Amino acid sequence: MPTNEPLGRSGDGGLGAEHAWVGAGHTGAESPLGSPAAGASSVALRPARLWQPAGSDALWNRGISACAVGDGAAPIFRNKLIAVVGAGDSAMEEANFLTKYGSRVCIIHRRDAFHASKIMQAHALSNPKIQVVWYSEVVEAYGRSDGGPLAGVKVKNLVSGEVSDFHVAGLFFAIGHEPATKFLGPQLELDPEGYVATKPGSTHTSVKGVFAAGDVQDKKYRQAITVAGSGIMSVIMVKHLLEELAAIFGLYINQGRKFVIPSQR
Repeated sequence: MPTNEPLGRSGDGGLGAEHAWVGAGHTGAESPLGSPAAGASSVALRPARLWQPAGSDALWNRGISACAVGDGAAPIFRNKLIAVVGAGDSAMEEANFLTKYGSRVCIIHRRDAFHASKIMQAHALSNPKIQVVWYSEVVEAYGRSDGGPLAGVKVKNLVSGEVSDFHVAGLFFAIGHEPATKFLGPQLELDPEGYVATKPGSTHTSVKGVFAAGDVQDKKYRQAITVAGSGIMSVIMVKHLLEELAAIFGLYINQGRKFVIPSQR
């Protein structure tokens, strides 16, 4: 990924325990899930795409996607040529899935071999609707002249330098995801792959009052529906925390005692 994509953020608080945060991430989503309660800060964490050819931003969700399962059945891809960029298990799985809808699927890869598991490679390479374009990369995506969705991509052969036009209706990135969590630094516990560590069965993080939802903590499913589900979990947990703090704060004020954040349940 050349640069991290922008992170949506509202509120002026830090990551202190006195703030309730909701982190929600899914490719293309920039807004927090739900409105935070009064007095709370919120943050939307967007998982960055690892690589972007020229023109792809304007065509995101208009023929370009990072989720074949969620978007592949859209009418704009039916019986059309589709390109997949990647070389791992995700790319093989998505290419096979897309053959259900597209007329043909091209897997575009910079090298001459995949790093997917042998069984996943075998499934893809034996599919008559899948064509592999080796030693190549997508350098540009362009839309229709009337401002419509994706019309094609320019593909550069890395050996000859020749650039060819591929008139595809869909371009699917299957090159993995990098959670946009680097800015958190040492403030939250992250796993070795950079995902926010959460307590099993919840969206609680290592910091009291901080919750993580969606792609910043889900390395397996990364689907819109699972993002929404974990986002709702976080909203409910934030609501309960704020209600608890409001009750305790009122009690402590009435008793003239110092307000202290209680331990996370």
